[in-house]
Amino acid sequence: MPLAFCGNENHSAAYRVDQGVLNNGCFVDALNVVPHVFLLFITFPILFIGWGSQSSKVHIHHSTWLHFPGHDLRWILTFMLLFVLVCEIAEGILSDGVTESRHLHLYMPAGMAFMAAVTSVVYYHNIETSNFPKLLIALLVYWTLAFITKTIKFVKFYDHNIGFSQLRFCLTGLLVILYGMLLLVEVNVIRVRVSRPLLGCHPPATHLGQSGALTSVLPRGVVCHPAS
Repeated sequence: MPLAFCGNENHSAAYRVDQGVLNNGCFVDALNVVPHVFLLFITFPILFIGWGSQSSKVHIHHSTWLHFPGHDLRWILTFMLLFVLVCEIAEGILSDGVTESRHLHLYMPAGMAFMAAVTSVVYYHNIETSNFPKLLIALLVYWTLAFITKTIKFVKFYDHNIGFSQLRFCLTGLLVILYGMLLLVEVNVIRVRVSRPLLGCHPPATHLGQSGALTSVLPRGVVCHPAS
């Protein structure tokens, strides 16, 4: 069976944009690939080069590092995102099975999104354990782009009278919500850990045990002076 991103029925009519670029479903699907490619290209060098050297790592025991705000919510949302993306991949494969040629745009963007979601949580884990929240700006850009592109797709479904009776519409709506919530989580982390000026040192949480663990979890460049 012929293989093409948009299929090749009707002499590649799927590539026509006579009625507007955003009214071409295949182009919108291609647009949805952009955020995931961006994240993979940005984070892989940091993960494999920045943390590849053992000397550059900040080793923090699991029981002593401080989680970023929204840590648990982020993991819950990420697992929900992965589940919805698996459903979207399955729906795309099933839809592709009834066409004359292969339409990669039906499931390839979802596959890329799944890879990006896994990469995002691995990247976040490394950032959190290294206590360098400024690098989360890459995730902020990613969630923003993913939310915008998925919202465009959702709106175009609505414009073309595709509603809740279609599984694809429901999955896209869920993805818009999940990407939006992850974006809010990221904004909150950057607001608290990056943008907000650090006015003083706070005592460590009770679960940190000895005060020596404090030096491992404070932001870099912060020095606590003993009370006079």
